[in-house]
Amino acid sequence: MAEPAREAGLEVAELLASLAAGHPEEAARRLAAREEEWRRRPPGRQGSGYEVAELALDRAELGDADGAFAWLDRLVAQPDGRLMTLQVLPEPVLDPLRGDPRFHDLLARARAAESFALAGRE
Repeated sequence: MAEPAREAGLEVAELLASLAAGHPEEAARRLAAREEEWRRRPPGRQGSGYEVAELALDRAELGDADGAFAWLDRLVAQPDGRLMTLQVLPEPVLDPLRGDPRFHDLLARARAAESFALAGRE
């Protein structure tokens, strides 16, 4: 059985290949299947923030701002997702989202959550 991270990496590569080949509908279909697979997992077994970040970036790659923000919101809500949110926000694929007020709200929430978490460790 393949490792989940490796499988996700292959799926991302296939999605990007579909986009590069001029087949956005195929890329959207592949992404919807990945998202559905993620949603079917029981809570607590949905994987790391890394996978949620990948889904957010993939939605942004498809030009789906609402979908990207939905996944970014999930990411910032995860315990391991706070710092990861701050790490993925500089990604160039998110450039079209930077003018959206939701982007600035997300950034503020990620910073606040990480500051709170760090303060609790002192």
